[in-house]
Amino acid sequence: KFEQRTYLKYCNGAETFYAYDPARRRLQNLMVNAKAGTIMDNAYSYDAVSNVLGIKNNAPLPQSGKAGGQMSHSYTYDPLYRLASATGTYKGTDNKAASYTLSMGYDNMHRITSKKQHLTQSNVQFNGTLNAGYELAYTYGSSEGKKFQLDNVRDINYRTEETPTDSTNINNGHKYTYDANGNLVYINTSRVKKDGKEDEKATEQKYRWDEENRLLAANENGFVSNYWYDADGERTVKTSGENEAIYVNSEFSGGNTGTARFSLYVSPYLVAGQGGKYTKHIYIGSQRIVSKLGDLASYGADPRRIPYAGNEADGLTINYKDKYNQQLQSIKDNYKTFDLP
Repeated sequence: KFEQRTYLKYCNGAETFYAYDPARRRLQNLMVNAKAGTIMDNAYSYDAVSNVLGIKNNAPLPQSGKAGGQMSHSYTYDPLYRLASATGTYKGTDNKAASYTLSMGYDNMHRITSKKQHLTQSNVQFNGTLNAGYELAYTYGSSEGKKFQLDNVRDINYRTEETPTDSTNINNGHKYTYDANGNLVYINTSRVKKDGKEDEKATEQKYRWDEENRLLAANENGFVSNYWYDADGERTVKTSGENEAIYVNSEFSGGNTGTARFSLYVSPYLVAGQGGKYTKHIYIGSQRIVSKLGDLASYGADPRRIPYAGNEADGLTINYKDKYNQQLQSIKDNYKTFDLP
């Protein structure tokens, strides 16, 4: 009677059961059963203002060699109900175990100023112990109207089988630049090397936007993605290409660019990619219930050989060759903006 979901069954036979607190209608238990048995049995606890205090998975341990296990998470909050800390544990079969701690810091403007996490795991990804974590420090713009605009992040992270020390730390710095509309246009990552010297441009990410603040292209260390939109502002096409360049005595000598990935967003119901692969989504109302994966053989006809649906609409003649040339020129402009061959 509260229109809250109580049961869901997937095509693969997995069943999900939902139980709620009768007084506050908060999720109290979530259980997932599959052919192998119960794979999730989550119990939830809350404070007086409905902040989640804990999540505990009481499902039985899986068989040896199988994925899964028992997990628990605990959360604390500051007087303003912001997440202050979190801890978690995992226990699996074959002596698999893991735990983590997380702490957060904020200023009086509710901006995140620090984030620190440490993870220890044994026999999970490999036989042995792994220690991984990071410590982030955030700074923001100081000028009027930009005080919530992220300016710099100092990133100290590590990943080692031994106890973390200063020698295992990787020191990165991330600097962010924006255009006049507040769109992110550049991220520069610097890195302190083992000899103590700083590589000021270890990696770079560049972004290009149109007059309606829609992302036109992104360049991540030479891997460029291009985007196109329809009249409603919905993304219709995405292409990605890798760049290869040859430098002689630090001077550019030659290079080439090839399309590595292609995605066509035909509608909210169909996404197609190179090689004829596609995903078709089926909905009941606004709820997606099935996603079908297919290839050229399941189209019924080779879509590459289907003629244009028409070159006239509402009395307007559509020149598909001109549209193709415009898109090709747009790609060239993006690469030129990013100073790529």
